[in-house]
Amino acid sequence: MWMEECDHFDIVHCIFLLLFYYCLILYRKRKNQIYFYLIYDFTTDY
Repeated sequence: MWMEECDHFDIVHCIFLLLFYYCLILYRKRKNQIYFYLIYDFTTDY
């Protein structure tokens, strides 16, 4: 019983970590995209 609960907790913890890293990567990609578009706008301004 206790082992099953422990396994369940580990699975939930792993899923949470995966989601966290996924969101972090998406956020960094989005930030890079925003910087890229800003630079692109500045270079194409003139």
